[in-house]
Amino acid sequence: MPKASGTVLLVDDDPSIRNLLARYLEKEGFKTSQAEDGIDALVKLRDTLPKVIVTDLQMPRMSGWELIYVARRRFPTIPIVVLSGSIPREIPAEVKPDRWFEKSINGLPDLVQAIGGLAQERPR
Repeated sequence: MPKASGTVLLVDDDPSIRNLLARYLEKEGFKTSQAEDGIDALVKLRDTLPKVIVTDLQMPRMSGWELIYVARRRFPTIPIVVLSGSIPREIPAEVKPDRWFEKSINGLPDLVQAIGGLAQERPR
């Protein structure tokens, strides 16, 4: 797989998960930016628009659902990947992510491949 490029915004209230993802993505050639919740992510989006947003759903202050809702309206071309402990059966269209992955160390290669594909689909 060719080395990736572009920035990925990692949004999760667990710093160990953000740091693990950041190390893994940076090893594959991505730059990363981190946010601890949806509000922090929106502040970061004011400064730099990433190629892809990767977000958890359950976070304090502003959930991933709320972040997706706002990001879809303000930044409709940025792909969003959800990384969560469980996948609901029904998701409203206005908060439907581009891709969905369960949190699992075994899923990291697939996650990185999906992020690379989404980053290439929508060049910035």
